[in-house]
Amino acid sequence: MLSIAVRSQNKFYMLGLMSLIENTERSGNATPFDFVEDPDSDVSEKANIIFTEQIVIVNIFDQKKIEEYCDDRQPHATIHITFNTNGLFREEVSALVSKIINLSRMTYAQLSRDEFFRKMMARNHAQLSVTESRVVMLMGQGYDTFNISKILNCSQKTVYTHRRNAIRKLGMLNRLQFYKYTLLLKEFSYRENIFLCL
Repeated sequence: MLSIAVRSQNKFYMLGLMSLIENTERSGNATPFDFVEDPDSDVSEKANIIFTEQIVIVNIFDQKKIEEYCDDRQPHATIHITFNTNGLFREEVSALVSKIINLSRMTYAQLSRDEFFRKMMARNHAQLSVTESRVVMLMGQGYDTFNISKILNCSQKTVYTHRRNAIRKLGMLNRLQFYKYTLLLKEFSYRENIFLCL
């Protein structure tokens, strides 16, 4: 059974998204799921899908751990998907939610870069490079550009370029939105992280 959490300060956004998720699953391939009751608790280890206003986090577990809920399960990988619904119609958001739920059904063994790009119908050239992903994760851990340049053994200007490209590919409007995005990544820094830009 899937567990889904919705995190937002905006209660109307939370209720609307929860209703949309329920309607999407009712009309499509119904997978049993529960909403996590307290989204403010530590759901990064327990929930299969975590929706926020800017990002969707999909934890990939072993198949046997998905089918029956266990407290001791640990995700093998985390997929970070940009979730900017501004300007989208309800049907478009519903289709995106359906894709995300289908992706969450994959196991770690099924997870290959080409497979989930194909499943999500994502453009391969619009995805973050390995270095851009490292810059994003290091910023999420609290490092500034000077320290990141030392860690990656490159100049600060190169780090600025990778950050600029990551902001553009993730569909962020400005650096402030990007920094809020990276703050959400801090609790996922110790496992395999995959960024998916739709």
